[in-house]
Amino acid sequence: MDGCRLCLRAGYEIFPRAIYSGGVKAEVMIIGHAPGSQHLWLSTGHGMMGVGMSAGSAQLLADLLTGRAPAIDPTPYRMERFT
Repeated sequence: MDGCRLCLRAGYEIFPRAIYSGGVKAEVMIIGHAPGSQHLWLSTGHGMMGVGMSAGSAQLLADLLTGRAPAIDPTPYRMERFT
């Protein structure tokens, strides 16, 4: 249960900054490692394109998790773009 609480707390701290950065809504999904956490990875913000983007998002996330060279550049999808 402590792990779940940790993830929820990290999510509450991270997502407000991710979804709205300076009052501007994020238009590009977030895929990758969550800053400040060793074990929290994100694949969110797909909006109504979620089903259509799911295979590509899953492949990119799997590549990042396993240390494989990603098939596409993960830079535009990183959480760090909001800092």
